[in-house]
Amino acid sequence: MTVGTRVTDDGATLRASTGWMLPVAGVGILVRVAVCLLSTGSNDIRTWERFGRAVREAGLAALYQSDPLFNHPPLMGLYSAAVGGLADGLDLTFPVLFKLPMVAADGLVLLLLYRSVSRSEGPGTGARAAVVWAWAPAAILITAFHGNTDALCTALTLSSALVVVRCKRPFAGGLLMGAALNVKLIPVLVAPAVFALAGGRRGMTRFVAGTAVGALPFAVALAAGGMPVLRNLLGWSGTPELWGVFGVLRPIGHRLSEAYPSAPAVVEGLAGVARYVLLGAVVALPLHARVTGRRLDVRLPALVTLLFLLLASGFGIQYVHYVLPFVLLVDLAGGAVLAGISGVFVAAAYGAFMVSWLPMESLHTGRFPIPVALLGALTWLVLAALFVRIWRLPTASAEQASGAAASKA
Repeated sequence: MTVGTRVTDDGATLRASTGWMLPVAGVGILVRVAVCLLSTGSNDIRTWERFGRAVREAGLAALYQSDPLFNHPPLMGLYSAAVGGLADGLDLTFPVLFKLPMVAADGLVLLLLYRSVSRSEGPGTGARAAVVWAWAPAAILITAFHGNTDALCTALTLSSALVVVRCKRPFAGGLLMGAALNVKLIPVLVAPAVFALAGGRRGMTRFVAGTAVGALPFAVALAAGGMPVLRNLLGWSGTPELWGVFGVLRPIGHRLSEAYPSAPAVVEGLAGVARYVLLGAVVALPLHARVTGRRLDVRLPALVTLLFLLLASGFGIQYVHYVLPFVLLVDLAGGAVLAGISGVFVAAAYGAFMVSWLPMESLHTGRFPIPVALLGALTWLVLAALFVRIWRLPTASAEQASGAAASKA
């Protein structure tokens, strides 16, 4: 599938093409609920439980000041505290209560994909995109097993992009982007792309105004907690895993360390530079789109999320969650391939560190084993191929699809 012109279906065709696929997609969400109920999760869920307990005992500002590992927006600290209090009050487990809203967020992504792809490619293709998302192993495991907030962040970021591109409502899109940034800071990489899609100066101003509303919780936290808030929020750069370019360079630096003791430090210095290369790339790509008038459609945030994983010098397995919905918006076949390959990688990564199977719990205690790292390398290569593939999608048909969808919004 490429992004094409709108396909018109009557009611009978709609029912025939989606009659079995949408229930199948719904079962995929129920599978997430089951995984949530049968699992504890990864290291992250225990960390979140500790964060929540610390907020309840000493307050959010004290957590920022005492624990540099708390690098999350303030509202998520309050969320973990609320979940912990509710779990204690209802005599339920923290992991289940923490993860159930993330499952709901995946359900929202399913609906957004179905509606958006249906408008541009027809309801049959929209239903297939929903099924791929619903049954993507990586999405299921990261949302229902892992125990972090990436699913909610993905849903809000996707909502922001679609509200701007499809509905032509930049202020509402900005509000959603601000909400996403209050879950994690990763959407700051996608924000320039959505900003570029907001239309003219008036639309861009409205998008910025909406996003700025999301700065209020950060301002309150900064006033209460001081500079440790900024230290924590801006200091995280991912885990130095065997992923991407630096997954190759780090072992090389380690092997060279006996002959060249400074080799590992040089590699980490390059990793620090790579962060700024990534920031420059996610700004340059939307700027290029604005100047040339090409790819000013839903491909732009898809390309940026791909760049995020391709150029990342640090990695978390949960980062895989962000890219698939954006790819499915514009390339169903490519998204299906990514869903399969990334699913094997993510499942192998959790399985390599599994300490309990019922309830399922995986405690990441070191770098990926070589077989898992090789699956990660294959996933990275698929991401690179998708970047090239989506970059080359015909501009005219993509713009027609965006325009047709927007006219119906």
